[in-house]
Amino acid sequence: MKKLSIFLVFLFTIHVATASLLVEPAKFEFVLNGLEKTTEAIRVTNVTQLPLVINVNAYDWDLNENGDLESNKLGTLDSTLSGHIQFNPRRFSIAPGQTQIVRVTITMPEEKPLERRSIIFFESEQSSFSGNIQTIFQTLIGTTIYATNKKASSSVEVLAFEHTVDDENDLTLHMFTQNTGEAHIRVNVSYGIYDLGNQLLYSGDVVDTVLLPEQKHTFHLPVEENILFGLYNVIGRITFTDTMNFVPFNVPLTISD
Repeated sequence: MKKLSIFLVFLFTIHVATASLLVEPAKFEFVLNGLEKTTEAIRVTNVTQLPLVINVNAYDWDLNENGDLESNKLGTLDSTLSGHIQFNPRRFSIAPGQTQIVRVTITMPEEKPLERRSIIFFESEQSSFSGNIQTIFQTLIGTTIYATNKKASSSVEVLAFEHTVDDENDLTLHMFTQNTGEAHIRVNVSYGIYDLGNQLLYSGDVVDTVLLPEQKHTFHLPVEENILFGLYNVIGRITFTDTMNFVPFNVPLTISD
């Protein structure tokens, strides 16, 4: 009689969940003289029911074409703070409900580029078992850092203006811009459509958009009113957040069948 061999295979299913850390602040924006040094504190709070071990690492970062942040190894990009950023501690344990202070020191480089950026990630991985189920809790939360030399200029240019009308006759304006300055800018765009008699037919705005140095960005400006075929002007301004600086624009608009 043949023997029957039975192999029992225990499968450990891994569920990935987010273990919550509260990291404050989420962003630093320093404006410094060359070689000026500043030290700030980041508060990291464990708001879970698990003890966590946190690794602290700094990375370069940039924005992709969709405006999403992409991290890179520290020292990879021209805008790196490698050699000019220090933080402590680099690894620590934190009990549930407890807060750890992480000190960050930035020294502003003198040489170009006049704006530098980094992101400090707080990384943790904890696992627990329930029967044959393993749950992995992963944490990756960051504080972004802008360090800008006081000599850096701020400017933005409107490169072109287009419009589209979809199948439902909805009008969208497309304004192509570029940050032509040496520092990141936060801008608001206000715009209005006027007929040739200077009567306002529609107005709208887009708020708090970040443009990095040399970055090109297309603002898609919706028009939520039915604008008839004809000749118009689009008049508005790009306003630098928290300043009195703005760039006006006035472009003709022809809507045809």
